[in-house]
Amino acid sequence: MKYRSRLEIVASMLQVASSGDASRTTIMYKSFISHAQLKEFLSFLLQKGLILEYHKEEGKSHREERTLLYKTTEKGHYLLHLYNEMNELLGLQKDEA
Repeated sequence: MKYRSRLEIVASMLQVASSGDASRTTIMYKSFISHAQLKEFLSFLLQKGLILEYHKEEGKSHREERTLLYKTTEKGHYLLHLYNEMNELLGLQKDEA
């Protein structure tokens, strides 16, 4: 795998979280990043308001679990749109080797 810039990693994470209900594990695996990178970038994205962290109640018993999930904010969708538009204008492909 080629070296990716910070912006490429951010865009990848925003894309994964744009579907909503994305867990930390889902973001990590689908974005192809390590746990250390996940922690660093999630903190950055949350601080900048590009991603939203929320709890989802699961289970119907007395012992309900609260799952921590993430989704891309409107600001994050806008950044992702600009990133994709810039790549299109420059003729860059996502899957270049």
